[in-house]
Amino acid sequence: MAAARTSSLESASMAKPKKPTQPRTPTQPQATPAKAAKAAKAPASPRDRLFLDTGLALCAVEALVEHDLIKTSIRIPELAPQDDDDLDDESESWRDRFDNNQTEPIDQLLALLEQHRDKVATLREIQGMLIHIAEDYEIDLYSLAGIEACTRLERIEISSTDPKLDLSPLASLPALESVDLTCAHGVRNLEPLFQIASLKQVIGQLPERTAEELRRRNVEVKQPG
Repeated sequence: MAAARTSSLESASMAKPKKPTQPRTPTQPQATPAKAAKAAKAPASPRDRLFLDTGLALCAVEALVEHDLIKTSIRIPELAPQDDDDLDDESESWRDRFDNNQTEPIDQLLALLEQHRDKVATLREIQGMLIHIAEDYEIDLYSLAGIEACTRLERIEISSTDPKLDLSPLASLPALESVDLTCAHGVRNLEPLFQIASLKQVIGQLPERTAEELRRRNVEVKQPG
């Protein structure tokens, strides 16, 4: 028994002492090629975008696709609630799910526009609805900033519920002849229309005084229909 105990003690004394464990420093995950490619195609930050308003940018993409200036299979899906969604529920859960459903394709389309921003200057018409790049997406503009890049634009349809929408950027378009305000009848300040030197036609339900001033300037005022 004594010999056995001595042998155990000798074995224990010969065992290597354990090193104290060091806390692991977090390592950054390595970016996969797919993630790197996705990051490279990310849309520009708002301050670097050609258009401040995402809706206007999408209208530009729509026009480029319609006139075969660019090609894409990307489409913004329709927002369709699932069976268990309560449309009266004001929580953020289902709204976030809806937003996420459209965020990725919208970001991809914005990135595509930035890749072909030089072609925007060739556009002659911009419509206020999306047909080729969206299933069902309603445009509601809050800014026309950036429209100055469309130097050959002759016709534009504006869709907006914002009464404060500023139309003054349109005055910088040297070829603009027609402005369709059918879906922007809530815009209050229409005086920038008087500053568009090339303007020949305005479509929409305009206040009588505005309509009279436009006619005085040889601009046709046409009722929507």
